[in-house]
Amino acid sequence: MDRRTRMCPPKRNNFSGWGLFETLLAIALSAIITSVVAMGARQALDSANAHDCSKNLGLIEAAKDEFTRDNPGIPLVNESQLAAYLKYGLPSCPSGGRYDHLLDLTQKTTCSVGLNTNKANYHALAP
Repeated sequence: MDRRTRMCPPKRNNFSGWGLFETLLAIALSAIITSVVAMGARQALDSANAHDCSKNLGLIEAAKDEFTRDNPGIPLVNESQLAAYLKYGLPSCPSGGRYDHLLDLTQKTTCSVGLNTNKANYHALAP
């Protein structure tokens, strides 16, 4: 005897969408993921700015050395004397810091943001 099976239509689920708990869980997870990504992006931006600041300090020191070689014994009086040795003029700190000892030929130029001693070479001239 053949036993024939009848194909039943699939059962319909009366599930119309997410409930309150699932919605709140999805919002919480997306907020956590967004905050982690934002913190990582901020840290990468700070690191890039610190690297650019360090490069700027190196350019300023090189310009001070060139000025000293070209004008032995003559002190820097204004920033325009130093800017003549820099192709694009005096650079500025990308994080909004201020460069100190810019006209002092006996001291290295420092950045006001570089006072943070918790981070190595943070806005400071690399050795």
